[in-house]
Amino acid sequence: MPLGDGGELLDNQARGAYMQRLEELNQDIELARENNDLGNLAKFEAEREQLRNEMKKAWFKRRGKRSNSDLNRIRNSVCNAIRRTFEAIEKNEPGAAEHLKSNITLGFSVIYNPTEKFPWAF
Repeated sequence: MPLGDGGELLDNQARGAYMQRLEELNQDIELARENNDLGNLAKFEAEREQLRNEMKKAWFKRRGKRSNSDLNRIRNSVCNAIRRTFEAIEKNEPGAAEHLKSNITLGFSVIYNPTEKFPWAF
């Protein structure tokens, strides 16, 4: 079952606020240039550059970049639990632990794909 993610890094309200601030900064830069106000010009240009970098990280064209932090946290928790289980099994049944370690792939999906039949005996 596919898992979700952390959602868009910028929602529509935040995106609108960023765009509004960017427009304000452009107007402030133009006014500072007209008045030859080099101190404020440098300050406004630095803020505009920082704002643009934040927007690039969070928003590509019309589709917002999504945060995968929740998905990664869940994936890491599952993989760590499986590794701990390998260690616990290895204490009592080293052969079974070795079989599982060599036939279970951890990563984006957890896959059990045995290459040989394991003689299960109870």
